[in-house]
Amino acid sequence: MTEIDVSPARAHALSLLEAALSRRAGLEEASSASPFMALDPRQRGFARALVLTTLRRLATIDRALDAKLQKPPPETVRNLLRLGAAQLWFMDTPDFAAVDTTVGLAAGRRDTRPFKNLVNAVLRALAREGAPVDGPLAPDWLLARWRSAYGDAAARAIAEQIPREPPGIRRPSSASASIDASASGFSDRSVGGSRGICSAIARAAASP
Repeated sequence: MTEIDVSPARAHALSLLEAALSRRAGLEEASSASPFMALDPRQRGFARALVLTTLRRLATIDRALDAKLQKPPPETVRNLLRLGAAQLWFMDTPDFAAVDTTVGLAAGRRDTRPFKNLVNAVLRALAREGAPVDGPLAPDWLLARWRSAYGDAAARAIAEQIPREPPGIRRPSSASASIDASASGFSDRSVGGSRGICSAIARAAASP
C-alpha cells in the first residue's frame, strides 16, 4: 500500500481542534504556538479554515458520525473523522483527498493507527451519501451551555450564526487533482472573520 504524504497543515489542524475542544482559549493558544506559526502562511490558513469550518458544522458532522459508529471511538479518532467530514462536505476538497489524507494521518500516529480502517470506512460512506441537510444548528449540550452563560435569546442568536460563511474565506477549487492543492486557496489572513463564533463554540465545548 502506498504511503500517503500528509501535509503538515492537516496534522496541525488535528492539534488545533483537540486544543479548541479540550480547554478554554485552547484554539487561540495553539494558533499562537511556535510549531504552528512555523508553517507556511498558506498551510496555516488552510489548517485554521479547516478547524473553524469543523467547529461551525460540529452538530451536523457529529449527528452523521453517530449514525455510522456502533460505539464511540477514542476522541482523537473522532476528531480525525470530524476533520475528514468537514473537508468532504463543506470545503470542496476532492473526496479522494479528504479520505486519503485523513486515513494517512490516522496511520501515521501510534494511538490512531489501529483505527485507520474504521476512518477509511466511515469517510467513504459519508462521501457516497453526500452532505446531509442541516438539522439543529447546535447540539443540545452546546445550546444548554450557551443558555447558562448568556441567556436563551443570546444562545439562539449565536446558533443562528453557525452556518453563515464568514467574509474572507476563499475556497479551493474542487477540480484540483493534487492532494495538498486544497491548501493553496487559503492565506493566513483569510480566516479571521469566523473566529468569534468558533471561539464561542470551543469555549462552550471545553467548559466542564
